[in-house]
Amino acid sequence: MSLSFSQRCRSAGIRTSTGTVADCFDNAVTESFFATVETELLDRHHFATRAQAKAACFDFIEGVIVSSPIGRPTSRCRTAADSGLPG
Repeated sequence: MSLSFSQRCRSAGIRTSTGTVADCFDNAVTESFFATVETELLDRHHFATRAQAKAACFDFIEGVIVSSPIGRPTSRCRTAADSGLPG
């Protein structure tokens, strides 16, 4: 997580959930997600209220990330039950 993003969260009263660099809570997926939100949404907009920021984050996640081919389940996805393997 970038220092500027951490500072923005702190100034907004938001406590981040990822750890510091190189500790056991370092998570590349989480880091990548927040970097995308920061670059694609937060750096491009100013929000007058927390409610506006929350709504924009929700819309961004639902509209961009969840609906992307990577975030969206497809008919090719199989469950464990579909695999025929025990368990």
